[in-house]
Amino acid sequence: MKRRIVPQSQDQAVIQALVDHKKATVDVLVSKIPDRTTFAELADLIGYSHEWVRVRLVKYPEKLFKIGNRYKVPKGVAVEFVRSVFA
Repeated sequence: MKRRIVPQSQDQAVIQALVDHKKATVDVLVSKIPDRTTFAELADLIGYSHEWVRVRLVKYPEKLFKIGNRYKVPKGVAVEFVRSVFA
């Protein structure tokens, strides 16, 4: 016989508070993203290494600005990336 654990209303309130806090945290991070950013700036903002960020974003170079040998990340791509990291 299987038992189901029915969440208490207090548990649901705690879960909702955690979800709201995570959403607020992501919104604050998104608001701090400049119009064009580097991999290092974006990595510092979200707390990962710039190499980790670079490896993931260079997979789609058509979405990035290339200035000489360097890439800049536009705000729309950076926002989408940050939301996907914290999803």
